[in-house]
Amino acid sequence: MAVEYSVETHKGFVRANNEDFASIECVYPESGIDGGFLIAALADGVGGMHDGEVASEEAVKFFMHFEKDAVESGNFLPDVLSSIRKGMLKANELVLNINKGRKHSQYMATTLSSFIMYSGQIVLSNSGDSEIIVFDGELRTLSQIHREPVSGYLTSCIGVDKAPDIFTRNLALQNGNIILMCSDGLTDMLNYAEISAILNQPSKTSGELMVELRDHALANGGRDNITVIICKIKKK
Repeated sequence: MAVEYSVETHKGFVRANNEDFASIECVYPESGIDGGFLIAALADGVGGMHDGEVASEEAVKFFMHFEKDAVESGNFLPDVLSSIRKGMLKANELVLNINKGRKHSQYMATTLSSFIMYSGQIVLSNSGDSEIIVFDGELRTLSQIHREPVSGYLTSCIGVDKAPDIFTRNLALQNGNIILMCSDGLTDMLNYAEISAILNQPSKTSGELMVELRDHALANGGRDNITVIICKIKKK
């Protein structure tokens, strides 16, 4: 399978700065998995805490480095769920260690969602409410939303507890699937019906879909930072 992907982040119209951070990269190990490993991570700094933009960037960069090393060294396979979970926990440990050198009022935290695609499948993980979604004619959330439905408070994130709730799963990919990973700046501005209508345009590239999602979220108010990673799965 071939994967076409795009990533973008936008500050939105209300926030003073952008506390989101995202990265996606294809890694080719020496062992030679066909198509390599596509590694992605997205984080949204927790509002109301200090330096959310630092927490999100540090968590994503560490996770990406950790998983790239695991792939390149051959330590990612065969227990893929344990490997991605370990990367998430190590990122949590990093942010916790930064917080140790700060006053309590300056603590920072972030959501963290991630996935690795290889050999026609995806293994994913998350802590917080930055969603990972698949579109296959309908929209389905693959990640777990760690957020109280009424209060909106996060029930788990990176940088607060030594043992955060880390959700993991894997899934076989099909031709035509679209994987969407995003911060809540998108999903709070667009409902699933609106997102589905945008993604249900097979002639459009991942970049075109990403821009359309962003622009619709901005048109609906852009009240938060908006960050999107889109992957379109196609047969070679």
